[in-house]
Amino acid sequence: MAQLWDAEIRRTEQFRMAEPLGYDPKTKSLWQIGLPGGTLLDQEMTAPCFPTLLEGAAASVSALHHSGLSCSRSVDLSDWVVKLEEMRRVLPTVWPSCREMLHPLVDRLALQSKQFKTHSAVTLHGDLHFKNFLVDGEKVSLIDLDNLCHGAPLQDIGSFLAGLFYRGILKQTPIERIEKIGDLFVRYYEKRVPWTVSRSELGWYTAAALINERAFRCLTRLKPGRREILDRLIRLADRISFESSEFGILSWRKQDGNFL
Repeated sequence: MAQLWDAEIRRTEQFRMAEPLGYDPKTKSLWQIGLPGGTLLDQEMTAPCFPTLLEGAAASVSALHHSGLSCSRSVDLSDWVVKLEEMRRVLPTVWPSCREMLHPLVDRLALQSKQFKTHSAVTLHGDLHFKNFLVDGEKVSLIDLDNLCHGAPLQDIGSFLAGLFYRGILKQTPIERIEKIGDLFVRYYEKRVPWTVSRSELGWYTAAALINERAFRCLTRLKPGRREILDRLIRLADRISFESSEFGILSWRKQDGNFL
């Protein structure tokens, strides 16, 4: 946190964060100055200002990815595949109806992962979703930075999109709106980074995050209505992984517009 606070990116308008005050290693407690505002999750996606907030969120992520932060933890593609194999075992023990689709899906994702090129590692947020963006007017800050690590940049973007689809399913948001928001975020991010955003790899990370993060949390957090959408999350991951390699991450909507 001290590195980020002192980093050049923090002095720009692109990256905002809470100022760290101190850390106690014995209790693993970090003190920070509070930030005003509410989360991006609290914002109405149909509001005229929402694209501006989304652009601010994308700018924050791209700035973090450029930060060159020194941290000890790293996560790579093989870690995602290992987690998928774990989900193959765990999810059906609690929700047996997902087994039939989950097993061939994990096989396909594991096979697809072997086709990807090695990317230079960047600083990742590690838990990127709407609740970890704090909004104050038109200013957007990144919060909950305790999962920072190094890895391929599309890990963060795939997690963000998976969270967006998850929210769409819960809120019964029209798929056209979710597609537009996801595409807009990716385009805002893409304008600010020097690397190419491969749509096939982004589709892979999104599908994997729907399984490793969203489906898993449906079982572990025990919130009302979460387990009931688990099968839908897996169907969505299956469709994205099947279509993304040839047509792009969101092309499945054209075949099944009522999927969500």
